[in-house]
Amino acid sequence: MVEVSVNLSEFKNFAKDFDANLRSALRKGLGESAELLIHGAKKNLDEQFNISAHSTAPRSIQVDSDKTTDTSITIGINETICPYAIYLHEGTKEHSIAPKIVNSLHWVDGEQDFFSMGHEVSGITAGKFLYKAAEELKDKIIDTIKEYIRQSLRA
Repeated sequence: MVEVSVNLSEFKNFAKDFDANLRSALRKGLGESAELLIHGAKKNLDEQFNISAHSTAPRSIQVDSDKTTDTSITIGINETICPYAIYLHEGTKEHSIAPKIVNSLHWVDGEQDFFSMGHEVSGITAGKFLYKAAEELKDKIIDTIKEYIRQSLRA
């Protein structure tokens, strides 16, 4: 699975000593950071592959709730929602495709229909849209978490 984590594990023992207000602030900061990352990854996905927001690929970018704690949140590609999203992120090599269930492959380019019994495809250039979003937004994510902590300490 492709994933990006915002991990504040150094706060783990530190946060236990603080009140629920600070722990709540950390969770809120991580939650807002996750929203920023998801939005950024979806934006990068659309810019790189011109994929509609109504496609399953953008919806597959989500928080992995099994890996979320008070001090860490993980965003990844849920392959059960969109099995091909991982290939958009990681890329593919040149390969052959052929129908498995039906007699031919079908696609539309512009207004023209195409059919094929199988053919070579050039592969997909790796988009790395999730990693790019993390890199582009890391300062904003840090500032967001800092602000939630500051607000908590002022209260």
